[in-house]
Amino acid sequence: MRRLSLARSLRLALLGLAVVLSVLAGLGVAGLYTARQRYEDRVANAYALDAAAGRLLAAGVVEEATRRLAAGRTGAPQRRRARRAFDDAVAQARRFASGDPPSLRLIDATAAAQVAVRRRRATRGQALAARVPVAELSARQDARRVRARASARDDTRRALIAVVVAGALALAAALAFVAALLARVRRPLDELVDASRRLATGRLDTRVRPSGPDELRALGGAFNAMADDLAGALGRIRSERQRLRSTIASLGDGLLVADAEGRVVAANPRAAELVPELSVGARVAEAKPGLPPLELALEREIVVERDRRTLAVTAARVHGGAEEPGPEQAPSGGATSVVWTVRDVTERSRLERLKSEFVATASHELRSPLTSIKGFVELLEQSKGWRRSARA
Repeated sequence: MRRLSLARSLRLALLGLAVVLSVLAGLGVAGLYTARQRYEDRVANAYALDAAAGRLLAAGVVEEATRRLAAGRTGAPQRRRARRAFDDAVAQARRFASGDPPSLRLIDATAAAQVAVRRRRATRGQALAARVPVAELSARQDARRVRARASARDDTRRALIAVVVAGALALAAALAFVAALLARVRRPLDELVDASRRLATGRLDTRVRPSGPDELRALGGAFNAMADDLAGALGRIRSERQRLRSTIASLGDGLLVADAEGRVVAANPRAAELVPELSVGARVAEAKPGLPPLELALEREIVVERDRRTLAVTAARVHGGAEEPGPEQAPSGGATSVVWTVRDVTERSRLERLKSEFVATASHELRSPLTSIKGFVELLEQSKGWRRSARA
């Protein structure tokens, strides 16, 4: 299974958090809307029942007044209309009270009291007593409105608390995910830092196990590749250094390396043979007979005679691992060392002396017969007037 990269993981985490918060916000808004709608429905029903109670009271009063004022046969139609209006008010009130049993019982009690008033000739006090359930019905609607308002506040509070709690839980989950992601990132980074420190101390066999997001896995692979390259480069450097050491040791010329204080820090076997007084640790300026002055050796090859040997000595400065810069170059900031080269030119000097002696001898030997021949030629030139026998 392919691992997610760090950037992709963060994007997915942020996207998931946004989706969860959006859903929670939607649920919260839906809860608040539902609470508000329930409150409006309850208040509207209470007001409708309150109005129905008013109509019911008015219809009862009208029926009682009609019964008293329209007596006899001529008032029968009016009494029937008044009764029908009261019955219609009761039916309408029943419809509004279908969801509230206490209100429905009060409406039934009002209807029963009105029927009892119809059957017997009731006094004014009995008629007023029949209106008591209507008053109770109206008072109940006031109480229902108060309870609906309180219930709406409670529902709103619960919806807000639920949204806040759910949002806090979502945020905590997002923080936990980020913390887990950071822990997943931190472990490989700690391993890389520790491996880098070990590598810096010279432990070139240090490697890391690539883990974590794609970026850190790529970084771990690059670190291992770098460690492999360093190990290979160091192996090559050591091999070249050994080869150079062997080459210097086999040189026919003496090679000395002196530090900035003029102390010999390295010398090959040939140098120990030619200038044995300049061993490692000795100072070039203090050794006797030692070497010629450094300034002269830097300018040209100096030939010195010592112990029946003729030695040619040269010197060169090395700045921070590089040869001495030319006049147009600035010296580097590294430490200055001096490399002395001592060459045995005894045989070459002997050959040059033999050559000089041969040339001198040959010149002398050739000069004597040539002088005689030159004298005879001049004599012949001066004897042009002589007789042939005299010239012969």
